[in-house]
Amino acid sequence: MIKKALKKVLYTFYPKNSLADYNLQLGYIFHTESIYHQQTFEGLIRFCKQYFELTKAQPICTIMTAVNPLVAHGMKKGNCSSGVFIERVHELSQYATIGYHGHFWTNAKNFSQAEYAIHSTTFETKTFLQQFENDLEWFEKSNINHNGVYAGGWWFMNEFLLEQLLKNNFTTDYSFSKAPYFYNAFSRDVMNKNNVHTGESFYLKLENESQKMLCIQNLIGAHDTSFVYDFDRNLKKILEVKNVTGVINAHDYDRNFNLTLNCIEHLMNDANALFYSHDELKKVATKNDLSTFSVRRF
Repeated sequence: MIKKALKKVLYTFYPKNSLADYNLQLGYIFHTESIYHQQTFEGLIRFCKQYFELTKAQPICTIMTAVNPLVAHGMKKGNCSSGVFIERVHELSQYATIGYHGHFWTNAKNFSQAEYAIHSTTFETKTFLQQFENDLEWFEKSNINHNGVYAGGWWFMNEFLLEQLLKNNFTTDYSFSKAPYFYNAFSRDVMNKNNVHTGESFYLKLENESQKMLCIQNLIGAHDTSFVYDFDRNLKKILEVKNVTGVINAHDYDRNFNLTLNCIEHLMNDANALFYSHDELKKVATKNDLSTFSVRRF
């Protein structure tokens, strides 16, 4: 209560247009992990419709597949069949661009234990590759198009994952971020080494290869507090240039969607922010020549 009261006083003097000097070109991405839960699914569909009404853009919903052990556990616990899960993704595709959200473990049988989660350095190619291939097989067998869109679970990215994505014709990644909670060692080093600023898109490829990945940055998480200026204040902590292209990220299961929409409406009205669907955001990100960076194979 004290913190809320202090914020109320603080934001009385906070300029509502503090982001107006920035050229904000944004998308909205969900790490979609819990649509086996009916209320979560219904709330997500409802938000996608309201978001489109407000912005005239569709959000991006990157999916954790039904064969992911964490999702499979949730489906069993929630009595959600594989068929129902697939139907929900197909329905969601009417209101959002579907992508792939990968979560991996060094031992998938121990998915409930944090020490087995692949975040950065706890990486084994064999166990990762089997999970990755299982996920892509699920998309194909379910007749679900991932649209070549990827977002890393726990913000994980490295050279081997990049190679597998490129081999499987993925074209756009939303795993890189300058925000301190959202990068791992690999993504941080790539951006620091190449002097990539917040909201600057780039291409990434393997050395001696021509195929490349468009990397559009994740900025910060969606703010669903009653104080819309929380978003402005936190985004400004990582802004380095005036032209900013990227996505605001969120999970599907932990949002107050009304407050989130209030924040988006504030950005549109007070910061002149423009919101785009995935295909349009790609065009915006690549309208100028982008740098291409190379990394060595794993």
